[in-house]
Amino acid sequence: VIALVLMIRASPLLAALALVGMAIFGTLIAVNTARLKSISRERTKLFADLMGRLTESLGGIRVVKGYHAESREDKVFASANERLLDNFWKTLNITSGMGVTTSSLLAVMSAGVMWIGASKIIEGTLSLGSFVQFTILLGLLVSPLSQLVGFGSQLTEAMAGLERTKEILNEQREDQDPARTLAVDAVEGEVIFKD
Repeated sequence: VIALVLMIRASPLLAALALVGMAIFGTLIAVNTARLKSISRERTKLFADLMGRLTESLGGIRVVKGYHAESREDKVFASANERLLDNFWKTLNITSGMGVTTSSLLAVMSAGVMWIGASKIIEGTLSLGSFVQFTILLGLLVSPLSQLVGFGSQLTEAMAGLERTKEILNEQREDQDPARTLAVDAVEGEVIFKD
């Protein structure tokens, strides 16, 4: 807040330009983070399904071999791997797109600030010291936003993992459903073996 006030004091026009750029930047981050969150959530499910299937196949390897189902299991595993790889590509594309967009936006914003700042200095309405002060303060404001892009994908993956964990922990236990249990009085019976 202090940096923003000092920027406005140095040059209201440059501060307005910087705020518009940072608002666009923030909006892009918010939109892409939401997209990354849904993709990360999907990836946790895909990975859980893949690992579950792999565990079942390896645990029941004798059954798989007994029914000559190796090729079918191979196709199922390859298909699950393909879906997981597609998900990784989506994440990579969004993350790299965010990086390129961020760099481009920062370059345009910097060029605009430099152009307007140089014009104001030449006109004599802005001192060189005020411009340097503004540039340093702008760097202090923009730096945390650009760092958000760097660990944004990690943060969204962690949030998706947390949601998945909560979902699993909130699952109803099998023995909690009263319809699943049956109260039985004393049981009497016989076991008979015939033939």
